[in-house]
Order: sequence, then C-alpha cells, then structure tokens
Amino acid sequence: MYNNRMFKKGFTLIELLVVIAIIGILAAIVLASVFAARSKARDARRVADLHSIASVLESYYTASGHYPVSQEWVNDCTVPGNNWMPDGSDYSWSVGYIGAMPRDPSADCGTPGNQHSYSYKSNGGVYQITTRLENPQPPATESQTFAFNGSYFEPVVDNTPLSVTISSSISGPTNQSPIPIVISFSRAVVDFGQASISVLNGVVSGFSATLAALFNISVTPTDNNTVVVSVAGGVAHDANGIGNSAAQFTIVYDSLLPHVALSPDPLPGTVSGPFVVSANFTVAVVDFSAAKVSVGNGTVTGFSQQNGSNYTFTVTPAAQGTVTVEVPDGVVHSAANNANVASNTLTTSY
Repeated sequence: MYNNRMFKKGFTLIELLVVIAIIGILAAIVLASVFAARSKARDARRVADLHSIASVLESYYTASGHYPVSQEWVNDCTVPGNNWMPDGSDYSWSVGYIGAMPRDPSADCGTPGNQHSYSYKSNGGVYQITTRLENPQPPATESQTFAFNGSYFEPVVDNTPLSVTISSSISGPTNQSPIPIVISFSRAVVDFGQASISVLNGVVSGFSATLAALFNISVTPTDNNTVVVSVAGGVAHDANGIGNSAAQFTIVYDSLLPHVALSPDPLPGTVSGPFVVSANFTVAVVDFSAAKVSVGNGTVTGFSQQNGSNYTFTVTPAAQGTVTVEVPDGVVHSAANNANVASNTLTTSY
C-alpha cells in the first residue's frame, strides 16, 4: 500500500492567476511583434512602390520630354482603374510603361480622412510624390514628402497652405445626436484644438485626436435647424508654421415628430358609399402610402399626394356597419427618420 497524499495537491488560485498573467504578457509581446513586423513590411512596400513610380516617370520623361502634368495634388483614391495619375486629362499615358500604377497597401478610399495614400503633383518639369510611413526613419521623419533626384528620394518641405476637410459618416437631414464629425488636414498640425472649431446651432461635446492630421469631434445640436461646423483660416499650423485654409460643413438636424390630422372630423354619422379623407402632416414625410392607413370595414383607393405634407384618399366601405379610419403610431417617417404620432380616428356608419 502506497501513500498518495502527494498527488492530491492542486494549483492554488494565486498560482493560477500568476500563470494566466504570464501567458497574457507573452501573448501581448507576440502580438506587438507581429503588428510591428507587418507595419514595417507595409513601409517597405511603400518605398518600393515609390521607386517603381519614379522609374515610370523617368521613362515617360525621356520619351515625352515632360513628367505627367498635374498642377494640383492627386492621390490613388482620385479615380478607379489601373492609373490614378493623370497627364493633364490623359489617364492612359502609363499603359506602355506599367500594367497598373501602385496604390498604398493600406489605402481605404471609402473612409473620410484616409491617411494612407500615394499622392502626386507636377508642373511637367519637376514632380513630388508622397506617402505616409507608419515607422518613419531618417531622412523621412517629418513631412513624408519626397522628391526623386535621379538616384534616391530626399525629403522636401511642403509650403502649400494646409487644406482642411470636414465630413461626417451620416447625411442630413438627421435626428442623430450627437453628430459625429471628422476634421482632416492635408498634413500633420501641431496646434489644433477644440477652441479652433466654431459651431452654429450646436456645441462641441467631444474632441479627440486620432492622428496628427485627423481629429474626431461630436456635435450636439441645440435646435432643429442647420448645424454649421467651421474651421477658420490660420487657426492651425504645421511644424513649419504654415497655416490652414478655411473649411465649413453643414448638416440639417431635425428631431420633430410628424403629427397627422385626418379630416373631415367628424365624418357624417352615416354614409351610403365611398368617401374622401384628407391627411395633413405637420412636417413633410417620405414614406406615406395607402398601405399605412388602417381602415376598419373598408379599403383605401385613389391615394393621391399633393406635396410632402398633404394627401387625400378614398375609403370604400366593405359591408354595412361601423367604418373606422386612422394612421397608426410609428408607420410614417420624415426625411430625418422621425416616426409619426398616431392620427385622430374617423368613425362613421355605412
């Protein structure tokens, strides 16, 4: 017979917690290493892409005597297809040089304020191409703007005014509050804050910097009206002291519930056939139809719209007895998606 007491002892709660904590730390280290490796791989791809683009541009210059002309900045979200870089209005110039012009590996053209894209600008004699690195290394530590000098890329200072884009993921009219707003600068700024934003018919109720050139704010409307978000010129600057241009964004806020009145009210005590009803809403609605009218002992025909707020239709009784007409609560909506309040109920006898 043997003593098995040595096999009965298990892990204590503290020991288990220590093991779990160690596993969590190791997992975090591994994940961080994986993410860092992936971002460096994307940066390597970006640098390689810029060299490929530069090679194409030099070949085109040799053949045509000029670089593709684009007086304003264009980027790889400008147009779909194989070539996003124009020569004036010609986007097909690169067909004989490259199958498809490279695009940034993290480009997301559907996201407002997308920070990763390749951009190009040229007067035909010199050009600039840009990218934003995730792990910048000298000499690309600040502007991420490069000029190709024939053998390698070198950083250049972008002295153009900072452009600003103000947008929202929702469209108006809207009943959403607060309203999410994205403010995006063409390059990093060093002194932009909540005080630099002015709002008409609303207040800034949230402010956060996602990137040095990208800011998220929340605007809470103070009235059912047009909300105007403005950034005045010269309130933000890049590291070289260059100020921004002005920008403005407007969106209509509407929280008013549509109220509907049916008439004539009251109806005659008795009817001997079909009768006409008018429906009048306090605000315009977008989805009112005959199917939204509830009729007891009858059907709706001849539905007609005069405008977004006024409608008429004919009620045809189905059998002798009481006939009722009403528009139930929450079946009709305004353009801001506010649902209606139930109408009055019309009653008569057929």
